[in-house]
Amino acid sequence: MKKAWYTCKVKYQKVDQHGNQIKATDAYLIEAISYTDAETRLYEIMEQLVSVEFQVIAISKANFEDIIPSEDGVDWYKVKASALSFDEDSGKERKITSYYLICADSISDSLEKGKLYLDESINDYVVQSVAITTINDVFPFDNVTESLPVDQYKEEPPVSPIASNTSFSDSDSDSDEETEEETVD
Repeated sequence: MKKAWYTCKVKYQKVDQHGNQIKATDAYLIEAISYTDAETRLYEIMEQLVSVEFQVIAISKANFEDIIPSEDGVDWYKVKASALSFDEDSGKERKITSYYLICADSISDSLEKGKLYLDESINDYVVQSVAITTINDVFPFDNVTESLPVDQYKEEPPVSPIASNTSFSDSDSDSDEETEEETVD
């Protein structure tokens, strides 16, 4: 299954710096294999982050080409870049637009980090815009809360402790043999 990025918004009550209860809405970016998986992972993450009741209010698929984290960054910035590509079938040039999420200290820092990244990956590009996002944190799929795909047990189903102690007799058998019973004291 292919992983994708999902923007998830959560609403909850928190105490501000003055001791007042306020409603907060936070956005997180979660890598998952489906909307359901994103929601499940979000619940697991939020239970570790907040100790109050919360509500998931939105989950939408994000269109980021790549996520560029940074240890020294404070905010997440969305960088829009475009490049020209030659389409051999039609014989025309096409403009390809891509979005990148970059962790940085400022708009100029995100632009600099974006240019360094794009210089390594794309030849001729133009950065069209840089904007700060409301994303608080990013959780890639390889985190501790990694969800497993539903079909992980296709070859060998899990063995239940109850099922491993149960034996089934062949109902088509014509023999009148006695079966041994185990009693548990």
